[in-house]
Amino acid sequence: MLSFLNKPLLFSFVFFGLASQIFAQTSEPLLSFSSFPDDVNLSCSDGMPSEIEYPIVALDTLGTSCNGTQSLFYLDLTVPGDCPNSYVLQRTWSAEICGETISSLQSFTFSDTTPPVIIRPIDGAHLCEIDLVNIYPAAQDNCQSYVSLNFNASESIPCEGVTLRTYDITVSDNCGNTTIESRSIYIHDQAPPTFSSVPTSLTLSCEDAVILESATYDCEMGMTYSEGGEVSYPNCSGSFVQTQTYSLTDVCGATANASRVITVEDNIPPILEIPEDLSLSCPEVPVLELATAFDVCTNENLAVFEEIDTVVSNCGLMTLVRTFSATDACGNTASGFQTITVADTMSPVFSFMPSDYEFDCSDAIPSDEELGYATATDECSEVLITLNEVITDGDCPLSYLRERVFTAVDGCGNSASATQRISVTDNTAPQIVLIADTVFAECGGNLVNDSPEIVDDCSDFTVTSSISYLPEGTCLGQAISTFT
Repeated sequence: MLSFLNKPLLFSFVFFGLASQIFAQTSEPLLSFSSFPDDVNLSCSDGMPSEIEYPIVALDTLGTSCNGTQSLFYLDLTVPGDCPNSYVLQRTWSAEICGETISSLQSFTFSDTTPPVIIRPIDGAHLCEIDLVNIYPAAQDNCQSYVSLNFNASESIPCEGVTLRTYDITVSDNCGNTTIESRSIYIHDQAPPTFSSVPTSLTLSCEDAVILESATYDCEMGMTYSEGGEVSYPNCSGSFVQTQTYSLTDVCGATANASRVITVEDNIPPILEIPEDLSLSCPEVPVLELATAFDVCTNENLAVFEEIDTVVSNCGLMTLVRTFSATDACGNTASGFQTITVADTMSPVFSFMPSDYEFDCSDAIPSDEELGYATATDECSEVLITLNEVITDGDCPLSYLRERVFTAVDGCGNSASATQRISVTDNTAPQIVLIADTVFAECGGNLVNDSPEIVDDCSDFTVTSSISYLPEGTCLGQAISTFT
């Protein structure tokens, strides 16, 4: 219980800045409080304010004979309240001068309205059965040292190895402030915890998703569960072993450990992208595109190795077989090939062809060298030219058509043909040479008509003749012989 001493305060001051000497006046002095501190409401746990608020006294001695010194003081009186922790401190302020005194009351009311606080046990605490300290209910009050506390305890088994103890607590102070609460604690035995299930170990392909799973346990109360693990690459970067570890510790420090192993194997060959097959015609030159390889397990591009096999055809052309291969870090290999076929489908081209000729049968026919030979070229291989002649008889013995057929064949059997034509004709008629243009004969005598000379350069001939005679009995006239 708080108590206070009377604390008189005596001081002098000059009101309104006047000198300390007060001259005699004709009227009596008048004291009044021009300002007075308010009443204060406090808790029973509070102390008195450290700073004192003083009232202000108004002094009027004008016209009086008072020349004394004013004093201001207070007297504290404690008045008990409705309960032991409540009371009122009544502070009486008094001012006096020249035998005149004024007083006024300021109250400090201390009340107990705060209920006690239950400080133990800590609600929801998990305790080991060998470390049961401060588990019984206790409370404290801000205004008194001792409180009235009552409780009932009950127990249950929420899961194996754990006892749930519940306290129903009622606590009151001397002023009737009451707190009613339930507090529960979990008491664990010393048996180590157990897992109800642990994920099984797995062997997966690198294409499969690795799903990390947690272990389970039946009793979660007061348990500290943690997971860990590590990843190792014992063989190659595309394969790995992931170990998951599980730890379960109770409040008594007992721990259960478990683990599982996830083995990820790289058994997937790389993805190999190779160029498409090509078919070209000579002399077109192929463009050799590059192949690419990608490893799905390491998400990396891989080096591609290439081998080229050349297959030469009978005609000297070729087929390229490009074999590509890529191997990942785990030895998985992918391979493929591209075939580039270069074909010769173009026939040779004659670069020179001798001209056609027409001759008369009487002309001298040039030799083969003079008639000329064809020449030909090919962009892919050598050319072989053969000559074949065809002679077709004409309408008369010495006329004919001579066809010189040139055939150019390249190394792959592509051929081209061209023909030189030589015509021999008989366009000149035979010549008739008469011995004499006129022949004379006696009348009544026989007419001698000699055969003419026939000249022809090209062929045999036949001669026919006809005679037109004079009329019978005519002695003088002409007979005409016609030779064909």
